[in-house]
Formats: sequence, structure tokens, C-alpha cells
Amino acid sequence: GVAVNEAYFRAGNTASADVSIQNNSTSPLTLRVLVDGQVVEERTVSQTGYVVETVDLGALDPAEHTVTAVLQGPANCVSQSTGLATVVAPPSMVIVAPSPDGNAGWYVTAPSIFLRYNDSVPAPVDGLYAWNGEANRQDNGRALSVPADGQQELAAWAVAQDGSTSTTATQTFRVDRVPPTVTANVTGSGSVEVTLAASDETSGVGSISYRLDGGDWQVYNGPLTIQVVDPITLEYMAQDVAGNESEISTLVLELVSCEIYPIALHVDTLDGVEPGTLLEDIYNGTGPGNFGWMSWNGSSSANALVASLTPPGNSDIYTNPDDPADHDLTPGDWVYGLAGVNNSWPIRSALDSLIGYPIVVPVWDSSSGQGSNLRYRLAGFARAELTGYDLPSGQISAVYQGMAVCSQ
Repeated sequence: GVAVNEAYFRAGNTASADVSIQNNSTSPLTLRVLVDGQVVEERTVSQTGYVVETVDLGALDPAEHTVTAVLQGPANCVSQSTGLATVVAPPSMVIVAPSPDGNAGWYVTAPSIFLRYNDSVPAPVDGLYAWNGEANRQDNGRALSVPADGQQELAAWAVAQDGSTSTTATQTFRVDRVPPTVTANVTGSGSVEVTLAASDETSGVGSISYRLDGGDWQVYNGPLTIQVVDPITLEYMAQDVAGNESEISTLVLELVSCEIYPIALHVDTLDGVEPGTLLEDIYNGTGPGNFGWMSWNGSSSANALVASLTPPGNSDIYTNPDDPADHDLTPGDWVYGLAGVNNSWPIRSALDSLIGYPIVVPVWDSSSGQGSNLRYRLAGFARAELTGYDLPSGQISAVYQGMAVCSQ
């Protein structure tokens, strides 16, 4: 007779069967075992009496397989018996998730992810999963959430009670739920140059768009040169690769007469800064002994600094270090630096009068010389409202209110 050793075998595992033989012959017998008509084993049986031969059937595909044992004795005496071997597939695992709702395969909202697993054997199956190759977790049937924005790798598999494991299902989820940020930097006066810059930490910046005075939106491809005669409204925004859009920012370019106060603000301090941001320090001098004061005409006296810091200021006395006949303070010009902390009571009193008062300060991008020969190159003008100062520590704080387009 043929007895299959298990109620079922898993596909990919070796199946086996026991063949029971009652051998009353003194001569050797030939045993052939067939699966679905194909010989898988042939051997000689020499032992007499009741004999059990265990035969490996090999790895079989999922199905009901007919196992036949043929015993041939002397004088071609043949005995035959059959049985069934049931082979079932391992459990299965499928990751179910919605299609990306953003651009370029990105999700801009967190997807609800479910694991679907089952087994042809009526017994419980466990679902396991791991994010990015980290610790294994057991599925509880509820929706899975991505652990963070960015590219996340999900692996999931099912394990049956008999230890059989499904093929591991994998899927990559790219999620970006945060819009990009975009800033504008204005340099020049009259004819100004506007540079727009955007950043996005996850999917990256896709594009920057702008429009002037409510016109059509245009793709930003580089710095804009704008001739300011009447006020111009510039609107700008950015979209990341995933499709998130920033809020629309508005910048009004208006040519105004500015009273400029000689506090040296470096252009890097404004990098990526939106109007309304508190700047901890706009007192950005450079080089030994230069803490951040400027001098409009090269005077190094404290009284001259007090006069320049007292409203309405006196930037109209500006003298270009390279051209004594030039008194028009415009971007690209050089301005004298003023060495020393200059922490006298009159200077502090002048600063006190500027606290909470909207002022315009020069923005510089490079310097030359040092000490009493230091000069700053003017890149533009910034509007600010002073909030406090600590001159011995080299600090003046202010709320940045945007760039100014000044006509001197």
C-alpha cells in the first residue's frame, strides 16, 4: 500500500510517501514509485516479511498528485497500489495602496496602506512587515502609515503556522507633504534686479513662477531686471517636484526717497529670510576692530556717527571713496567702514530713538581693506525695525521688513 506522510506538502518542499510491502519471496523485488505516471524512484527490496520503504517524491507543484507504487517479483509477478499527495502553495502577501496623488510618482498626502495575505490551508496566518529594513512588526489589520516624508521602502511577508513563508512583497513609497519655500532678493535702485530662490528638502524644487501687476504667470529662469518708475507688484511662488505649491508671496517695488542709517548688514544675513522675520543681529562688520558701523564721508568721529544715527539721518552727505564728486549712494558703490565699538551714551541714545522706528540700512556683499581703511561694497537696501542692541557684544537686532528701492 501507499501512505503519504503528511496531510499536505508545501510547494517547493520535498514530499515523501511510505510504501508498505509484504515480501514472502526469497528473491529480491523491484520497487518503482511513480508520481502522475512519471518514475521518481526505483530500488531493490531484499528484506523479507513486512517492509516499509520511505520514498522521496521531490518538490511538486501545487495540485493533487497520484502516487503509484509498482512491485515486481520473480516471473514478472506485479503488485500495484496508489495514493494521493496533496501539495499546496505557500501563503501569499500583497501590499495594497492607492496610486500616487502627486507628480512624478510622489504622494502629496499620506497613503493608507493595507496588507492582504491568505493561505489555502485553513489555519491562521501572521502578516509581518518592516520599513527600510528596520525592526520587524506584526500587522494588526489596520492601515499602515509611512514613517516619514521622503523615500520609504516597505517589505511584507506572511508566515503560516507550519512555518511556510510567502514571497516577500516590496514597494517604494515617495512622500512629500511639505510645500517649498521661496524668497526674493532685490538689489539696485531705479533699475532693480530681483533674484528668486526656492528650496525643498524632500522632492526638490520643480519650478518658480512669477507675475507682474496681475499679469500672466511666467516661469522664472533667472534674475529679473525691472525698471521701477511707478509702483510694481511682483507676485511669486514655487512648486516642488511632487506638486506641492507654496503660498503666493507679494513684493511691491516702489521707488522712494530713503534716509539710510549706517548699520552694515551683510547680504548672507538675509539669505532665505522672509519679511517679518526677527534678525538677531544686523550689526555685521568684518575685519579686526570693525563691528558694523559705516561712515558716509570717511569721518571717524563719534559725533559724526551720532548725527548719522539721529532721525532723519544724513546719508545725503555720502561721498564715494573712489570718486569725491559722487554723492549718489547706489548699489555697487563703496562705503567707508568705521572702526571701533562706539558705545558712548550719545550713540546709545541715538539708537534708542530708532527702536520700533522703520528705517533703511545698507546691505553689503564684499569688503576691502581693514581697520580705518575698510570699505564695504553696497549691494542694496533693506527695510528694518530695530528691536534692541548690545554694542559691547556686537549685536543689533531688528525685524526684517523687505528690501527697499531707494532714490537718493
